[in-house]
Amino acid sequence: MRVWSFAAGLFLRESVVEGYLAHPAPSFLGAVLGRLLDDQRPLLTLDEIRCANTRDGLQLAVFPMPLGQYDWNGPEVSDLRKLAPQTFVHFYGGYRLRAIYYEVFEDVVADYLRAGGYRLLHDFSERAGTGILGPACRPRMLRLTRAELPPGAMSVATQMFDPPAPRLGLTPAEQRVALRALDGASDQSIADRLGLSTKTVRSNWRGIYHRLAAVLPVIEAPSRSGNGSIRGLEKRRVAVDYLRQNLHELRPFERASRGR
Repeated sequence: MRVWSFAAGLFLRESVVEGYLAHPAPSFLGAVLGRLLDDQRPLLTLDEIRCANTRDGLQLAVFPMPLGQYDWNGPEVSDLRKLAPQTFVHFYGGYRLRAIYYEVFEDVVADYLRAGGYRLLHDFSERAGTGILGPACRPRMLRLTRAELPPGAMSVATQMFDPPAPRLGLTPAEQRVALRALDGASDQSIADRLGLSTKTVRSNWRGIYHRLAAVLPVIEAPSRSGNGSIRGLEKRRVAVDYLRQNLHELRPFERASRGR
């Protein structure tokens, strides 16, 4: 397997984004890492992600990391570019985002994002060849917000700015099991990865099926043979297909208290 690039997506505190907007500069990732080293806590905790995802939304910063040279127009990279939006939605679809900040260092990547709706926020390309930046390093910061989407846009980005509220109320344990099932993992693989027994994984599946039945009656509908409800791999396939189309059910959210 060959890797051309990978990307890190980070949910940032409001103060970090405000600081950047007030004093924009290239290498935003370096600034975030510097805050981490200084113990300034630039990243949201899971509880804070859960709160922001339920209320006003999250600020996501994406930092691509190219590894060596590659042919942007080559057949393999061209195929990867087609898959990239689907992969992005797989990881961030269903979150309630306020804005996506995307820092890039190559003209072709900046053009690719702008074609997808991102707006140029800051252009530092004239600094190429100065300081720590190499001559081919042309940094730009692009941003996408709901307000910046074209009216009536039906792109993959619309799935990440105003997702519906969760209806199923899956527990965090059930969400973890389902998320790994979306990647095609078996129950044994899920158990090994999460440090659980297969019995516990199957128990989580029963909880998922029970919750799904309220919005997906086919889960408990009689089978064509009349021998009861759909079972086994078919039930799992139906559940996974539904959750893949409703990723908001698998994201952290605040749960109503018993009193409410």
